[in-house]
Amino acid sequence: MMNLAITELFNPIIHGKEPLMDSHYLMTYKISLDDFMCNEYKCILSKMRDQYDNYVKKIDNENNNSIVNNYNKIIDMDKYYSLQIVEPIMRNDVTSCIIKTYALSIFQRKWKNYMSNK
Repeated sequence: MMNLAITELFNPIIHGKEPLMDSHYLMTYKISLDDFMCNEYKCILSKMRDQYDNYVKKIDNENNNSIVNNYNKIIDMDKYYSLQIVEPIMRNDVTSCIIKTYALSIFQRKWKNYMSNK
C-alpha cells in the first residue's frame, strides 16, 4: 500500500545503531489526506530543514559511520525536504520505506511526451 510521507535517510548518530537500516530511508511522518490538503506537511518540512541546518550538518563526517558517503550533499539538496510517495516496510519495529515518487515522475514525463506527439 502506498502512502504520502516525509522521509529521512537513516543516520546512526541521529537514529541510533541499527545494522539493518544502513542506507535505507525512514518513514518519519505519514501524511494524511487532510494534512496534505491543508498543507500541514509544509510546516513539518520547514522544521525538519531547520533541524538539519542547525544540528545534522555540524556532525563530523568522520564520525558519521553512515554507509552513504555523500550524506551531507544529499541533505543539502532541496528535493530531500519534500513529500514522497512511499511503500512502508517494517524492520525491527522501525518503519523504513521504498520511495516510489520517481516512478510517478517517469510516468508523467512519458505521458507528456506521448500527448505532445499525438
